[in-house]
Amino acid sequence: MSEYIERDRLLKVLEHNFCGIGGADVMRQLIEMQPAADAAPVVRCKDCKYWHRALLKSEDGSPVDFGICDFMKDDVDTDEKDFCSLGERIDKNE
Repeated sequence: MSEYIERDRLLKVLEHNFCGIGGADVMRQLIEMQPAADAAPVVRCKDCKYWHRALLKSEDGSPVDFGICDFMKDDVDTDEKDFCSLGERIDKNE
């Protein structure tokens, strides 16, 4: 799985820790030349205000492990690690 970093944050770390050291300017140029990833932050279902864990049991009495998205009209069942473009992070202050 790919890992992504924030370019501006990396450049600030470079500036703070390596300013004036030989090669720092070349490192800055190399970082600035790299293409940006087409990525966006996501909200996992477990962190979304529309998701809640299902409180169901199977016929044999064992717990059923899935969640339900209240935003979706059909009560789509999801795993806590799923995500979608409509997710909104839970406001911890509510």
